[in-house]
Parts: sequence; C-alpha cells; structure tokens
Amino acid sequence: MVGVACGLFLGGFKPIIHSFSPFASRRVFDQLMVSVSYAHKDVTVIGSDAGICATFNGGTHMCFEDVAMLRSVPEATIIDVCDGVSFVELLKKAQNLKGLKYFRTARRGLPDVYSDTENFEFGKGKRIVAGTDVTIVASGIQLAEAIKAGKLLLNENISAEIIDPVTVKPLDEDLIIGSAKKTGLVITTENASIYGGLGDAVASVLAEHYPTRVVKNGIKDKFGQVGGMDYLRQQYELRDIDLVKMIKSLLKK
Repeated sequence: MVGVACGLFLGGFKPIIHSFSPFASRRVFDQLMVSVSYAHKDVTVIGSDAGICATFNGGTHMCFEDVAMLRSVPEATIIDVCDGVSFVELLKKAQNLKGLKYFRTARRGLPDVYSDTENFEFGKGKRIVAGTDVTIVASGIQLAEAIKAGKLLLNENISAEIIDPVTVKPLDEDLIIGSAKKTGLVITTENASIYGGLGDAVASVLAEHYPTRVVKNGIKDKFGQVGGMDYLRQQYELRDIDLVKMIKSLLKK
C-alpha cells in the first residue's frame, strides 16, 4: 500500500492511505521512512483505532508506540485527531503539505470539541481554556477528557489551562512555553505511550527553554488488552477523574 502510494505520487496524484494504526505505522515503518520520507514524497497516512480505541480487537491491534516511532522520522507531521471537525479540516490541508503526514484517530465515537467554523494550522496549537494553576496539554481523544477534568477542578477552585497541541509534531513550542511560565506545572495526557510521545515532546521543549515540572499521563509501559472503552480508560488511568486526582495530588506537594 505504501509503495503504491509512492508510485501514485510520482504519477501526479496526492495519495491518502489508511489502515489500523499498527499496520499503518509499525508494520510499514521502513517503507514510511525510506520510500516516503527519505525519498521526499508527499503521502498522507491515516492510522485508525489508535491506542485504546482498538477495544475488542485486543492487544495485537492496540498501537501505543506509533507517535514515538513517527516522531523520529525527519520532517514528518503527526496529528492526533481530537474530533471530526479538526480531522476534516486538517486532512484537506494535508494534501498541500510536503512530506509524510500521519493522522491517528478513532474509527467511531469521536467527541465534539470544535465548531464547524474553527480554523486549524499545522504547528499551531490552541488554548481551549485559560487557566493559572496548572497546564494540561491533551492530544487526541484525551482532549475531551481534559476539558471535563478542567470543569471538575474548577469546582474545587483549581484553574486549569487546557491546550490542544493540534500537531504533536511540529509542536507549538511558544504556546506551551508561555503557558508553563504562567502556571509552573504541566500535565500531558495522551492515548499513546508516554515513552517518546506527546509527554516527552513537551518535556524536551520545556527542559531546553523553560525548565518546568512535567508529569505525563498516558500508557505506562504496558501492552494492550481486550475490553470496552470505559474499562480500558479505567485500566490505563485515562479518565477525567484520573487527571483530577493526579493534579490535586501534585498541587498539594
């Protein structure tokens, strides 16, 4: 599929390819690296049922490592889809963007976050909620959980600034650094491995430009398993209440 896409690009097309995230990333990693990126071809890749969204397909289909893998590819763009509006708009714009573009998304049940009038740019994040006590940087399906967590925290007089990075790579460094300067504590949450994912990207930026405490919420060195979304969220501590518990504990220290 990747090879055919590269051939179509050479024939003047703008190919989009799709499969489940483990097949669209780890199984064809060498082809993505060499045939697409190294050869400077413009191909859009969609990896669906990313992370725990694979649910009853189980551990073999549950890809937590795709973000870490694709972050290592030079000049690649990574979009962890948070809702249908952002997916459609960024997919349209990806057709005129150079290089490898990797979208990771659920196949069903995406929450509604943005209105149809929202505009998106690669490398430009969005401040969803302004806050002063803690920054939550949330990608993909975790953005909706972060918004719910922010409302729960507000009930306890904790003001959370919530940021959608829009693209995990390139990361909107200025937005994240500016928020860290304001709150002094950054939490990242992602439906992916904390090793090499969004959390590490944010921590690296802040370590270099504005040292700030970063605590990562995501998949912690575990394999996938069979289950429904509610069960999997509980198992991997990806619920709004898990974020609230983490943040309250950190602010007490």
